[in-house]
Amino acid sequence: MRWLWIIVLIALALPAAVPRKTHRSKPTPRLYGERVPVKLIRTSSSKVRQKIVDTHNYFRSQVKPPAANMLVMKWHPGLAKAAQRWANQCLGLVHDNATGLYLDGFGQSGQNIFITTGRTLWNFPIRMWYMEYKDYKYGDEESNDLHEIGHYTQIAWATSHLVGCGVSHCTGGKGPLGKDFFMYVCNYAPSGNYKGHLGHPYVAGKPCSMCKDHCSRNKLCTNACYYTDLWSNCAELDNVILTLTRQPEIFDRSIHNSGELWTGRVDVRTKLTQVSRFENSARPSCRSFGQPGGVDISRYAGIPIFNKRLETQGIEGFNFEELEDLGDEEFM
Repeated sequence: MRWLWIIVLIALALPAAVPRKTHRSKPTPRLYGERVPVKLIRTSSSKVRQKIVDTHNYFRSQVKPPAANMLVMKWHPGLAKAAQRWANQCLGLVHDNATGLYLDGFGQSGQNIFITTGRTLWNFPIRMWYMEYKDYKYGDEESNDLHEIGHYTQIAWATSHLVGCGVSHCTGGKGPLGKDFFMYVCNYAPSGNYKGHLGHPYVAGKPCSMCKDHCSRNKLCTNACYYTDLWSNCAELDNVILTLTRQPEIFDRSIHNSGELWTGRVDVRTKLTQVSRFENSARPSCRSFGQPGGVDISRYAGIPIFNKRLETQGIEGFNFEELEDLGDEEFM
């Protein structure tokens, strides 16, 4: 069996955290690199957009414990435009600022970033973000470390019901290893990952039990709020500080007992601005928290990959048959 090696980097624009050293070994999808036609990753294709949405919704329906109020995700052109604009910047592990992440009617959106030296179908980066569930403990507001599980919790955030993504091929050897790379970006609204709520990205319970009259066939709620009420609870508004960062990561090379490891160290140069945070609690299934802090965090994973079926990685509780039903033949 011929071995392939790629470098995958993932990042998330969420409240501040310090990147930790990470080294993982995972197999590639069957389709990777030149085997993946460009048309299968361009979000200008309605089929690609639907695959991105379906993959997000599949993983949202698989959270443990089950979610009583998980909203079904839909594509949002505005989020996609912002994500594509940022991917085109080819800045690697640098996130958009609060202005770039702002979505009219929802405030600042969330953002996931995935970088790879080889082209891959969209459900691979989405799956990589979701796999952080292995380090997550539902209901724990103390020990859950944002920079270890923040990508998962953004995907699993019940009220984040809009998504838009973009990808760009970044040339000129600007990657952390001096190589060309592909930059995958997804923006989410309303944003998730609020301080003090990380242990409860959704309400645990029987699927759709909080939206019994508005339930999809895959047990996700369909009664999302398509606006954000900024003014109904003015008396409860409190001021928070957004730390806005737009700086590159400095990569330190180190040796790990399982092989070479590249780690990210943030060179922080921040500016501060004061904003308001609100909570609209009119209905449980329409609950959304306002504009979050948006400091840069990121993770790096050196990933040796081999061309075998993904079942070989032994993901506990991962239902490949259901995913295959979505038409994700690249997982098989």
